[in-house]
Amino acid sequence: MTNLYRWLIKFNQSKIGELFRYGMAGGSAFLVWIGVLIVLVEWFGVNEIVASAAGFIAATPINYALQKRYVFKSAENIGSRFFVYCVVTVIALGLNTLLFWMMINFTNIHYTLAQIITTGVIVLVNYYVNRTYTFSAGAAT
Repeated sequence: MTNLYRWLIKFNQSKIGELFRYGMAGGSAFLVWIGVLIVLVEWFGVNEIVASAAGFIAATPINYALQKRYVFKSAENIGSRFFVYCVVTVIALGLNTLLFWMMINFTNIHYTLAQIITTGVIVLVNYYVNRTYTFSAGAAT
């Protein structure tokens, strides 16, 4: 049991562990995002593009809190890197909206599948940028 515990601690501290935690945090935020998207479209008849943006915005504070605390384990106060995170998020929202709009208008796939595919692209970009600039140990405050 002790070896398993040591392995879990080492795994949790590794980049693979960080990626796993990023996936878990992002997955939690994605559930909020896709939930808001589906509810707005199916129950309230909101346009898919608008609903996707609303879901993205609703998921942002959840994603920030989970990334700061559990993924990148930043010890800084909540506001010190939040501006950088918001800039990254606004760019990601623009990229998401563009890709989602293109998939909705130029393909014949359902909006939920379009959002899942679009999110896959956004996740890769966000991980790199947030790891490198937003939550890195050397990031300027």
